[in-house]
Amino acid sequence: MNKKFGIKEVVAAGIGTALFVVLTTIQIPLGFIPNTSLQPRVAVLAFFAAAFGPITGGIIGLLGHALGDALFYGSVWWSWVFPEALFGIVIGLFAKKFALKEGGFDKKNAMASI
Repeated sequence: MNKKFGIKEVVAAGIGTALFVVLTTIQIPLGFIPNTSLQPRVAVLAFFAAAFGPITGGIIGLLGHALGDALFYGSVWWSWVFPEALFGIVIGLFAKKFALKEGGFDKKNAMASI
């Protein structure tokens, strides 16, 4: 089945990008690793990429990170934006390959993916 990029994915990309940007300033510092923090926005990216596919994940990673950097930090760090977009694409491809929506990722698939 070849699923095209439709209106549902466009809306998901918009909502995901907005959530990603809003969550840009929320960071949970890790005390045991200097200058390192957990960012909940990455969970939003992973969820939307898994649910709506690699194109949606790539758009959210690219636009969300670029807009978040521009709005909250004053300039865009492209060396971080492109890997974030790639992360969204990879999560989307992983979810598609293992049919996560259909419950296709079981112990057998988990061991085979290692």
